[in-house]
Amino acid sequence: MFESDAAQFVFSGLIKEGASKWVLSGPAARFAPTADFNLNSGQLTFSAGALGDNTFTGPVVVSGVSTLAWAAGNNDDLSARLRITDGATATFDITSGSLVSLASSLTFGAAADGRMVKQGSGALVFAAANAFSGGLTVEQGTVRVTAASGLGSGLVTVNGGALSVESNLTNAVQLAGGTLSGGGAVGTVTLAQGAVLSPGVNVGTMTVATAILLAGSTLKWELADAAGVKGTGYDSLSVTGQLDLISASPATRIVLKAVSVGNEGAPLNFQRNLPNSFVFANFGSLALGSNQNVADLFSLDFSEFRYTDGTLASAADWQVTADASALTLSNIPEPSTYGLGLGALALALVALRRRKQVKAI
Repeated sequence: MFESDAAQFVFSGLIKEGASKWVLSGPAARFAPTADFNLNSGQLTFSAGALGDNTFTGPVVVSGVSTLAWAAGNNDDLSARLRITDGATATFDITSGSLVSLASSLTFGAAADGRMVKQGSGALVFAAANAFSGGLTVEQGTVRVTAASGLGSGLVTVNGGALSVESNLTNAVQLAGGTLSGGGAVGTVTLAQGAVLSPGVNVGTMTVATAILLAGSTLKWELADAAGVKGTGYDSLSVTGQLDLISASPATRIVLKAVSVGNEGAPLNFQRNLPNSFVFANFGSLALGSNQNVADLFSLDFSEFRYTDGTLASAADWQVTADASALTLSNIPEPSTYGLGLGALALALVALRRRKQVKAI
């Protein structure tokens, strides 16, 4: 384990065995730049620079069921050296306030079936393509995917935290909890009770191959500009295949949570008592099962849905409708508004008639 010269002793590698937790801190000068770091089980927590800088070439190998934890303030990118062996479950624990961006593709074993788990309240970014089939489980914190094929081809499971898809993926995504957001694309999405689907980064469009929204799940829809178009003025969910709402019923509904965004939560051009209609989802086909009225399948949460003047919209004035290819959220202005409009029109006609009569005299 040691290499020596006349001036110093340095480690040529590190092997972590057993279920215990190790903490490695301080400068990496104790290791040779080609040192191998092998995490075979348990947890290894390391501070910034403790596993070497960008001059180090030795691999960081994760095997078995092991956790590699970034200590507070550590944003080190080990992706060029990180290797996940076949059959391994590699947990990456990112502490609060840290953002670790994996800018290079990871290395996997011959079968490329290692899986990853994200823990900790910090953020992990996959910024390069990865070729593996083991999948990813998000338990805590945030995972962002900014590169096509960033999560390989395996199943992605979200149990908590947030997954933001900002590029085009083909992975199936199952949400038992947490949030799926982003303006990219994914495969089949299954949204369980308590889970949230929020298209776009802020306002935007998410594309999915198939969407299965189970009873008790939430579709979060954001409005920034009522005069804008879908994808820029307000969120849009694009389902290229089937949108499946069969699990919902009038007794167990899907939540459509409408949220106004913009200056202090006030969207542009969103006026009270005027007709408004927004296509919030498009689909190739719609599965309702025995349910025939789509409005009975959604519960409207308008607790953060405000007009431009800051007043809250009333869910009682809005409804969800469906046609052959889209779901639409629209309102019906209060009858008094039409009454005022018709009254003004009648007065204008009377005035015009009187002017004509005066001219005739």
